[in-house]
Amino acid sequence: VVNRFYMKRVFNAADAVAWRASLDAVLAERASAHRSTTTSGSATAPHRSMAAVAAPTAVAPPTTTQRCPLPHTVAILHRTEGNGLRRFLNLDEVVGWVRARFPAAAVSHLFVNSTWTGMAQAEAFRSFDLLVAPHSSQLGNLIFANENAVVIELATESKLYDNNFPLLAKRFGIKHLASLDHEGRPADRPVHLQDTFVNGTVFQRSLDEAALHFRTLCQHV
Repeated sequence: VVNRFYMKRVFNAADAVAWRASLDAVLAERASAHRSTTTSGSATAPHRSMAAVAAPTAVAPPTTTQRCPLPHTVAILHRTEGNGLRRFLNLDEVVGWVRARFPAAAVSHLFVNSTWTGMAQAEAFRSFDLLVAPHSSQLGNLIFANENAVVIELATESKLYDNNFPLLAKRFGIKHLASLDHEGRPADRPVHLQDTFVNGTVFQRSLDEAALHFRTLCQHV
């Protein structure tokens, strides 16, 4: 998992562009056997590769071919280690709200942790169009996500724990949505140790924002 020190290095280091471009070549090779074929005349959403993001002058095909409407894939991130797992206590409802808003999307669960290899983490974060997640160090892996993907980060206060992940998402062309003011339980625990009872009204508002983002992308194909 990419830690905060490394995230700051990605923001500032002169070799970050070359590093991400090199990684893109490896991921593209590994994904080539599973790459879908685009039919003539079909609309393709602008999911560009890491190389294309890092070096706009490079001619590189998308790592995955995505046809509108989006999203095709939604992932829900779960913490399995660290101080406070920040579980979604009403997970079944969360999944139901996602399926109701995006009935054509495949919904999966990610349990990424420090036992995963770096490549496995990169591939996992390349696999979704929309990610639903608590505040978690695993979100450092957004550096591997498709450009124009969306992440909804849930928090139990009126502001995010910190601004690391919105800044990281912006740096790599990812739409970050903060879903705030959910209920933390038990109430007498520090925020970073609480689990989350997700407020349906607030969360569905974030899903609507994500849907608008994807519609806008497809309109500009």
